Amino acid sequence: MSSSLNTLLDKTSDYDKDERYMATNDLIQELQKDIKIDATMEKRICAAVLKQLDDKNNDVQSIAVKCLGVLLKKVQEAQVSEISDKLCSLILDGKDELRDIYSIGLKTLLKDVPATAGATVCEKLPARLVGGVAQDAKPEVKLESLENLTDLLKRFGADAKDDHDAIMDVALAQLADGKPVVRKRAAACLAALALSASDPLLEKLCQTLLKRLDGADGAAARTLIATIGTVGRAVGGRLGRHLNALVPALLAHVGDAGDEESNTEEQCELRETCFQGLEALVSRCRTEVEPHVDGLLASSLAFAAFDPNYAYDDDDEAMGDADDEEEEQYDEDDDYGDDDDDDDTSWKVRRAAIKMAQAIAVTRPERLAALYGVLAPALVKRFKEREEHVRVDVIATLAALLDASTAASSKGEDAGPDWRPGFLAVAPSALAACLKQLGARAGDKEKSKAACLALLRALCNAARPGELADRAPDLVAAAAKALAEKSQALKLEGAVLLRVALETHGAGARSSLDDVLPAVAAVVGGDWYKLIGEGLRLVSTVAELVRPLERDGPAPSDAADVATRLYAAAKPRLEANDMDHEIKERAIEAIGGLVARLGDVLASAPSSETTRGANLLEEILDVLVSKLETGGTRVATLRALAEIAASPRGVACDAVLDKGGLATLAGYLRQQGRPLRQATLEGAAALLKNGSSKVDDADSAAFVESCASLANDEDLHLAHLALQACAALLERGASGRKATKACEAAALPAALALAASPLLQGAPLESTGLIFEVFALKAGGKALSFEKLFAALPDAALAAARADPARGSRQARPKRPP
Repeated sequence: MSSSLNTLLDKTSDYDKDERYMATNDLIQELQKDIKIDATMEKRICAAVLKQLDDKNNDVQSIAVKCLGVLLKKVQEAQVSEISDKLCSLILDGKDELRDIYSIGLKTLLKDVPATAGATVCEKLPARLVGGVAQDAKPEVKLESLENLTDLLKRFGADAKDDHDAIMDVALAQLADGKPVVRKRAAACLAALALSASDPLLEKLCQTLLKRLDGADGAAARTLIATIGTVGRAVGGRLGRHLNALVPALLAHVGDAGDEESNTEEQCELRETCFQGLEALVSRCRTEVEPHVDGLLASSLAFAAFDPNYAYDDDDEAMGDADDEEEEQYDEDDDYGDDDDDDDTSWKVRRAAIKMAQAIAVTRPERLAALYGVLAPALVKRFKEREEHVRVDVIATLAALLDASTAASSKGEDAGPDWRPGFLAVAPSALAACLKQLGARAGDKEKSKAACLALLRALCNAARPGELADRAPDLVAAAAKALAEKSQALKLEGAVLLRVALETHGAGARSSLDDVLPAVAAVVGGDWYKLIGEGLRLVSTVAELVRPLERDGPAPSDAADVATRLYAAAKPRLEANDMDHEIKERAIEAIGGLVARLGDVLASAPSSETTRGANLLEEILDVLVSKLETGGTRVATLRALAEIAASPRGVACDAVLDKGGLATLAGYLRQQGRPLRQATLEGAAALLKNGSSKVDDADSAAFVESCASLANDEDLHLAHLALQACAALLERGASGRKATKACEAAALPAALALAASPLLQGAPLESTGLIFEVFALKAGGKALSFEKLFAALPDAALAAARADPARGSRQARPKRPP
């Protein structure tokens, strides 16, 4: 091993760059092996790799950095200290053109060095990097030092506690640097320091920032506020004790939205930074910020409408007409045809204010009722926002409020006043505003349309089932507008909205069925696989809408028309063999859901292919049986057949067993895939309970033997399903000579062994009791009589206890003598 390493080290100095590269790559492979390296070899390898950081070839430099990451996990801590010291020296005093390579090497060290080496790394490195930050001769050195110091604090901040004061002082000094990039990295360094800083040091940092902020303006104020926000995002609740000073200071710099003279670019940037900082505080200090929420919300709503360079029409409809006229007059690249808008930065303030309002919405579940009374109506009014990216944030904020309401209700966190009256009050106006946005020309405002569709979906989920039934036609109309778009993504969003609306508030959409069916057919016939899949899900959803699975009674008058149209839409996807696997499975699921709900109606409709059956039901079952021949669609087909057979519609499925045969299902049980076994057992049980035709004796015997092989406590769920399927077969009358013999020779011993298992409980226990009942009443045969079974059960338990006392049934163990 030593000789091979020596050879590779010699090649790392070869004149040929390819040799140097390959030697370093091979060195990486050797170091990744489980080998031990002596101290002398460690020093040689470290020296060679560090030398390659100065290589003239970029590829060699890159592979050297990669090698460094592997090497650091092998060498002793003394070598780690030497490498870090060397890399730091190269950053501070090395070649300018290679400084970025040296910096990457040090970052690699800080990332990959073992955590136990933190004290060794921090012995000298922090102080040297502080010196690099403090010097002003080379700005590049300052930047790289700040970045590496930040990485060091993130990983080994606690180990560098002796240098925390010096780091804070030098980073605070850089906040006044003339270069924005230096100020930004200094803020990031302070945030990393705050993660491991002591409470007194963190308090000192906050007081220093607040003191400097008092009286600061322009770029200096923006830098300080951005730093506060960065630190707040990093430390979260630890900053909570300082909020009573921080929040008023930031709001003071936000100012008054009615002050038109303050609409300068510099002031807008300052306000944007303030809101970003406040957003961080609201998100991370949820408890401590509570006393300030009302003031923050009022400020955010005031500046959400801050647009001094544009006069909005109070009439929303007029605003919408004005938008349409401007879109026709100007190109998409000309924002409202006003060249002066390029200098208008007030949109940054509006967006930042909206973001802060969104932070309040998602973090205050106890205030949902108040938010629906104040925030939600204001957001709906701001749908007229002229800048699309701000408008998207407005819509997203309302959607976030709805999602927060849904989540709070599911978790029981909405302990405050009932928010549903406010929700129901704002829902109609939100729906109307979304419809107006979706009414724009196809291809326009696509981001806003996508946001509106997401909002409508959140609206459906937030409402209780049926609460928006009277608005269901509007939801269907919104989805139809999305489906008419050119964008495939918008069509998909429209299809999802249509499905969610029908699932949650479908009763009100019953009158819109004439609009829904063509939309479903169009989606299923699309080109994009995701859209097709969503369309096939809609097939089952519409069938459930027309005739819910759990509802008894005759089919509606239009059920036959709906069933035939849905089948006609899904049929090409069901029969196609060159489709994506996901689409094949989704088509089978859709047809299964359709037949389970409308199978009796399909049985009365004539078949489109007489070779497959006399009616549509027979045609569908014939197609599904053919799908069992393909391994990729077998599981989905079995699940669909199980759903059809278990349907309360009484769909006769004898043809499935006649064509497929129990022997085929028994063969599936002998395969290894658990999903296939589970689907086969579920499907077989449902099919056997469904029909009444006689089953073949030999096939029955094969099926019983296959079920018996799965009736053990290695997989209790499969054992439960196997016993259920076997019981269904026996109850159907499979009492022939071969079937009875299989029960006596295979099923009975398996059931007795399972009954003795100490793991037996719940559904498997009930199924075990069922199979013994069926044995005694249905199977026939002397070995399966009640008397024989009654005697065999305790004998089996005692035998299991003797064979394995640790595993045998506790109830069957002999009592210890006193």
